Amino acid sequence: MDGTPATLPSLPADLIVQTSDAHDELSVFMPGRNTMAKYCTVVLRLLDAVPPDGDRFVDLARLCQEVRPDGVLSSAPVERRPEWPTEDLSAEPARSPDIRRSTTP
Repeated sequence: MDGTPATLPSLPADLIVQTSDAHDELSVFMPGRNTMAKYCTVVLRLLDAVPPDGDRFVDLARLCQEVRPDGVLSSAPVERRPEWPTEDLSAEPARSPDIRRSTTP
């Protein structure tokens, strides 16, 4: 089943079906029921993952979880890092105002 509306089985009328463009993603399968400890382990594994191409990263903001009978499959897309304008970092940064704390009660 490819997920296009023409091939989907009958679904409730109030269900919204969305399709996304093809993309690379990294996935982690954790057997058993989902717990906070397992979720945190998945997030840490995806954060530590190094995509094959050095200018890409795992976008955890778009993490998806698919609950299966034998566990949970978590996946997140791998995206290209945005281009940042290069700045002259040798210039002296702007000074922020001095902030002083009062020690009187």
